[in-house]
Amino acid sequence: CCLIWATPCDWMISVMSTLSRTLTSLTEQDYRHVQWQAELKSEDWTFVQAAITKLFQLRRCVDLVTDLPILNDKLSKLSKSNIAPFLGDFYQDQLLMKCMIILRHDVKEERGPILLKKLSQIWTQFYTSILPTLQAFFATVQLKCLSVRALTLISFRDVVLLKTSISEALDISDSIPPEIYQMLLVLQSVRKTPPAEQFYELQSLVSKVIHPYLCMQPIPSLVANVKRHHSLGRLLDKRISKSQEDETSMIKLSKENKKSSPDLRREHI
Repeated sequence: CCLIWATPCDWMISVMSTLSRTLTSLTEQDYRHVQWQAELKSEDWTFVQAAITKLFQLRRCVDLVTDLPILNDKLSKLSKSNIAPFLGDFYQDQLLMKCMIILRHDVKEERGPILLKKLSQIWTQFYTSILPTLQAFFATVQLKCLSVRALTLISFRDVVLLKTSISEALDISDSIPPEIYQMLLVLQSVRKTPPAEQFYELQSLVSKVIHPYLCMQPIPSLVANVKRHHSLGRLLDKRISKSQEDETSMIKLSKENKKSSPDLRREHI
């Protein structure tokens, strides 16, 4: 067996050939992904992430007079870049996820009335300060999906509220802070289409504190899915069954009244 030693020139030719084949094999989607990653590492997106993260760290304040015009300008540039169609996804899946985990930190281990008290404080700070500020940040940007307000509220629902022991706390607490009522009603007013599983889970929480509460009835194709994943499905079955029984009773009563009306007229005559 003999060994053939490649010269430096041959080695460089081999490397360049391999690199050329690799670049050629990149699809358009891969190329765009590389561009998005470059945009996400740009100075504009880094500045936006830092400002929004700072906003969620409740002990720090954002200087709106100084930061707001800069943020509006940088977000406006990003909305015209290659990542514009996916800016809402990056905002919800990456940035909001990290920020909501920061917000959840102080309540994730709490239980009962203490959880409700701390959650009401976080909600007040979030709803009266953080959310309006985020809307001001994105005022110059039109996302391709839901609004910034809707995306942020849905993220609060999924990452903060539903990751706590809120259901148990509502069951065992004698007094519920008014902020909790407000939080549940505001959160149940926003949803994606079709509604996600978390939306029906939230409805079951609302039904614990609001009486009477008529939950949204899913379309027939979703009923089976709700039954599999939620005890709320049993409640829906009962309500649908009761509604059908009431409708049947009303029809029977109407028919009986129609039959008896001629006899009554004859007796009157």
